[in-house]
Amino acid sequence: MRVRDARERWLRVHEDGALEIARGDARNERGRVDAGALSGPPPLEVIDALLHNLVPHPLTTPSPWPRFYPVQVFPSDSAEIVEGYVGVESEMGYIVDVFGVRDQGRAIVEALQQLLSAMPR
Repeated sequence: MRVRDARERWLRVHEDGALEIARGDARNERGRVDAGALSGPPPLEVIDALLHNLVPHPLTTPSPWPRFYPVQVFPSDSAEIVEGYVGVESEMGYIVDVFGVRDQGRAIVEALQQLLSAMPR
């Protein structure tokens, strides 16, 4: 799974919890650096939730929402990449609405925020 932060860095999260950071776009990345591992269990639940709920949208086109998380999920049983934008509307720091996912939107956004907080600055 990969998710991009506001500084245009991609956080790659492996199924075993290992983390890597890279720059680049949705199709190629450069400067991949090992970023350690998650302190807790691997985020298999958010990966599964994204696989089942993310509305596919090519990351080579702009996001339809002003605040968003570009994500890519790599199913282990397929060479196909599932990618799209998780749009977020917030008010005074609280999530008001989530777009781009069919279900579990708030839980997915909170999990993405938690993953991105593991990135070194």
